[in-house]
Amino acid sequence: DAAAVGWGGSADAGSVPFRYSDKELERKLRFANGLAFLSGVADVATYSTAGCYASMMTGNTINFMSAVAANRLSDGLFFLAMVVNYVAGISGFRLLSLRKGLPAAALAPCILVLFAAVDGLMLSTASRWPLLLLALCFGYINALSSERTGIITCMVTGHFQKIGDLAANAATGPLSASQRRTALTSASIVLAFTLGVGTGSGLRRAAL
Repeated sequence: DAAAVGWGGSADAGSVPFRYSDKELERKLRFANGLAFLSGVADVATYSTAGCYASMMTGNTINFMSAVAANRLSDGLFFLAMVVNYVAGISGFRLLSLRKGLPAAALAPCILVLFAAVDGLMLSTASRWPLLLLALCFGYINALSSERTGIITCMVTGHFQKIGDLAANAATGPLSASQRRTALTSASIVLAFTLGVGTGSGLRRAAL
């Protein structure tokens, strides 16, 4: 049943089902789409200003090893620090989620303050190092999204893979309700992320 299966895959694929109502599924999908949009905005903003990514650690890992190979050790240290801070944000979420009576959303005001602090520091200094705080925040946010919705919002490669797999399945027979929901979810995350990238690019051009 589509209402009883989460977005990590279909019940036939052996995934663990999330027992949510239709309304709960829709609420979580809206939340995940919002985070995907935010990730797109943040990634294009950090890439265009500092050549790094706020939430996409694959790109930062590539940048890290490329800088080391080119003997740009200062750049390599920065990209490595972005990854380390992102992982620290994930660990922070996990530690909080293990503490009973302390909701994971309790740090939302702190994350908002850190976002504002990063903006202020980037405007007042010529340094890219304040972006480490942004990576920390996105590690926490993406861990929260993955834990509470079962959806990865910070990258779209996995969603394209799901869409490709389901397209092949659709060519050989009708999709189940859970498979159609998975396809719709992946497509909406890709669209939200893409719109975020476009919005971030447009805002940056308007500010220049």
